[in-house]
Amino acid sequence: MAMNLESMRGFFGIRRHASLVVALCCFSLAFWMATTVKPLEEQSFPVRFVRIQGQFQFIDKADVMAAVLSGVSRGYWGLDLGSIRSRVEAIPWVSDVHIQKLWPDTLVLRLGEHVPYARFGDSHLLSLEGMVYAPSDLGRFEGLPLIIGTMDQVGGLYQAFQVMEDGIRVLGLKIERLEVLDRSTWQLRLSGGTTVKLGREAQVDVFERFVSTLSLLGEESLRSMAQVDLRYPNGYAVEWKSGTQLQWAPFLKRGQSTGAHSIQRI
Repeated sequence: MAMNLESMRGFFGIRRHASLVVALCCFSLAFWMATTVKPLEEQSFPVRFVRIQGQFQFIDKADVMAAVLSGVSRGYWGLDLGSIRSRVEAIPWVSDVHIQKLWPDTLVLRLGEHVPYARFGDSHLLSLEGMVYAPSDLGRFEGLPLIIGTMDQVGGLYQAFQVMEDGIRVLGLKIERLEVLDRSTWQLRLSGGTTVKLGREAQVDVFERFVSTLSLLGEESLRSMAQVDLRYPNGYAVEWKSGTQLQWAPFLKRGQSTGAHSIQRI
């Protein structure tokens, strides 16, 4: 059956009005769900329990709870685990975070803690894994060795320190301080009071060669050294502590028995 122009206009006008009504209904429904249903869900399924698990000595549970509470106000279904994880990871002592939701009202956090290995500069610690972090109270860690350098040097200093510390530990000594003085000099201070200077290249290899020569000089001689300069290509210079009485005959005897080069006092 043919429709005249006015009938067609009326038909399409009705369809437009119907589409507008449907759109308004959908918008109203969405608004109602957002303002009524969602809050009801949050009230019906609140997070009632937060469990903090892990073995740690320095992490303050109050700091963890403060970081978590702002993220649980939206209820069980509204938990943003990524956001909560980021806030907890921002706590200086926290090394890693694992988060799990347990139906219907529980959030579980398993935390890892940094193990302090050394101080780094005036305001940071270096962990056993080589991570730098900045806890608020550094006073109780003054007994840890001190490493001084720039942030972009952390990785190299950490690795070098570990190797050199292992090498000197067999002599009953420790490294108390490692400092980058400038672009060409590293300086160590050992627990016996000896200062050791290293050049800009192959610091670990040079230090290990120095330690190996102590079998010739006698391990006890290291404690008599005030300063050792290892920045020479084929040897090193020693400044002895005041009052040190050197007996060169034992050194020469050791050198002859090991086939080493002769030792000369300069």
